[in-house]
Amino acid sequence: MRGLSNVFLSALKSGLLYPLLERVRIDRTLDLQIREDYINIYYRGGNLMKVQKEPHNGFRVSFDSGYSGGKKLHPNDDLITLNDVQAWISAFPEMKNAMDIYFGNIRAWDERESQQVMIRENNYSSVANSTDYYICDIEYADSKSGTRLDAVAAKWISSGAARKNTEDVRLAIIEMKFGDSALKGSCGLFDHVKNVISVFGNSGFHYMKNEMLEVFNQKLELGLISDCKHSLISFSDQIPEYIIAVSNHDPQKTALNSELNRIRTNFANQINLPVEIKIAQANKLGYALYEQNVVPL
Repeated sequence: MRGLSNVFLSALKSGLLYPLLERVRIDRTLDLQIREDYINIYYRGGNLMKVQKEPHNGFRVSFDSGYSGGKKLHPNDDLITLNDVQAWISAFPEMKNAMDIYFGNIRAWDERESQQVMIRENNYSSVANSTDYYICDIEYADSKSGTRLDAVAAKWISSGAARKNTEDVRLAIIEMKFGDSALKGSCGLFDHVKNVISVFGNSGFHYMKNEMLEVFNQKLELGLISDCKHSLISFSDQIPEYIIAVSNHDPQKTALNSELNRIRTNFANQINLPVEIKIAQANKLGYALYEQNVVPL
C-alpha cells in the first residue's frame, strides 16, 4: 500500500533525509512522489532518484545510469550520514544534464514531462490554492490487475466553504495524452477507458481511496502541497471522475473526435458505470484544473 512508515516520514521531516526534502521544495523542476515506503524524485517526468529504507541502518539510493549512457554520475548508493545526502544533492546538476540530453533524443517523452507540469501547477504553483484538483499521485499501478493510471487526484473545490469540508472530496483519475499520435490503439483513449471500467467496475475504488488519503495527507505534512490548511478525512461516496486531458491536439486531426465518439457510443448509455467520464479543456493554455473546465463527455 502506498504510504511512508513513521521512520521514513520522520527522516524526511527532521532527520537524515531533510536536505533532500528541502531541495525538492525549493527546486520547482523536481517532484517527490510517495510509493510503498520509498520515494521517487522526478525531474522532467524522469526518475532522478529512488530512495528506500535499508533494513538495519540508513537508506539506499539509485539513479538509472541509462540516462548517462552507463556512466556513474552519483556517489555511493548508501545514505548513512548527512555528508552522503549532501554529496547526492551536489551531483544533481550533472545528473539533470545527462537526463536533459537523454530526453532530447526521445520525442515521446513530452507526455511524462506534461504530467510533472500538471502536478506543479495544481499542487504548489502560485495558483495552486485556487485550482479545484490536487494531484495525489502519478504512475499509479493497481497491485491486483496491473492497471496503470497516469495520475490520481482529489477534486476539492477551491471555494471557502467547500475547501473546509474535509469529508466530501471526490476521487479523480486523469488520463494524459500529448498530441495526436497515441490516441488510438492498445494504449489509446478507448482501450484505457474500457480497461478502467472493466477492472474497477468489479473491484471498486475503496483500496485506492485509502491509499490516496494516506498519500495526500503525508504530502501535506511534508509541505509538498502549498496553502492547503486541512487534512483529508475521507473521500466521498460519489463515483470517481475519469478525466481525459489531451494537450497540444491538432484540430485538423480526426483521431481525438473518433476516439471520443467511440467512447460515447459504447459507454454513454451504460448504467452503473464505475466512473464519470469527462474531458479537461485548456484554461488559457495552462495545466491548472478548474471544475468549470472539466466537462462531461
